[in-house]
Amino acid sequence: MSALHVWDLDGTLHRHRTAAELLGDQTGCGDHVTRLEERLSAGGMDHATFAAVTQMLWGGRLTPEASRAAFTAADWLEGISEVLEDIRHRGEHAVVVTMGPDTFARHLEPWVDAVYATQYPPPPSSRPLDIHQAPRPDGKVDAVRSMQLRMGIAPGATVAYGDGPSDLELWSADAVGLAVAINPSAAVPPGATDLRFEDCHDLRIPYQAVRERLAARTQPVHATAA
Repeated sequence: MSALHVWDLDGTLHRHRTAAELLGDQTGCGDHVTRLEERLSAGGMDHATFAAVTQMLWGGRLTPEASRAAFTAADWLEGISEVLEDIRHRGEHAVVVTMGPDTFARHLEPWVDAVYATQYPPPPSSRPLDIHQAPRPDGKVDAVRSMQLRMGIAPGATVAYGDGPSDLELWSADAVGLAVAINPSAAVPPGATDLRFEDCHDLRIPYQAVRERLAARTQPVHATAA
């Protein structure tokens, strides 16, 4: 049976500075973006407004080269390439579902089957972002269901990896069979996921635990003699 591995981005696959902050660093507005991230985390701003304001900040200064440099500068967890290669080798599917900028997330496309992210105007562009097109956290569930239908994957064979409040609705949805918290923020309560990994630097550690859970679910049940 195939499986679908759904990866959040910021805090899950890489740590410390978010994709938006890394893009901001490349255009000289990283500190400003950090303050906006703090407002977003505190509930003082929604994701659509955050996306619109950050596009105004970096606008035409963000080039494709700067986007690639931001991606390279991220503090990625160890073992990412091995994990994604193993998923593909098994004939399973890996997708990225994030509220972060597609300008950053799409650099993962060579290693995953699909990327769902906030769509910014292609760099370099100073065109305003259409906030009506910006995804919401609850949109993650719809995105995953759409991918399941397209790939022929059952909810019970879907694993969702994340770290923060924007993942809570997906973790609790009937579209997910196994919920995994990697470096969860303080806003993720204990018990919100099936597996939880604090201070994780190596993606192979939670992935191995997931493999064990998936293997246990597919083990045949043998009848015992009375």
